[in-house]
Amino acid sequence: ALLADLGEPEAKLDTHFGTLAIAGGEWVYGKRGITLWVSDGKVLHLAVFKPTSAEDYEKTLAPSLRKKRRPLR
Repeated sequence: ALLADLGEPEAKLDTHFGTLAIAGGEWVYGKRGITLWVSDGKVLHLAVFKPTSAEDYEKTLAPSLRKKRRPLR
């Protein structure tokens, strides 16, 4: 329901959620101050911030949720 209410995001960025790479999975609603990490139609993570442009979000605010696998010893 949340995705339908928000409509189309201003930008969809390639991202990682943990070790999972998600093409177009970081949905930026910069004017609303909301970013969602989405995979298979499900919201994995949500961030809120002071409203800004999608470009400014990507340059200055976008967090990295990527984790690297480390070999077992």
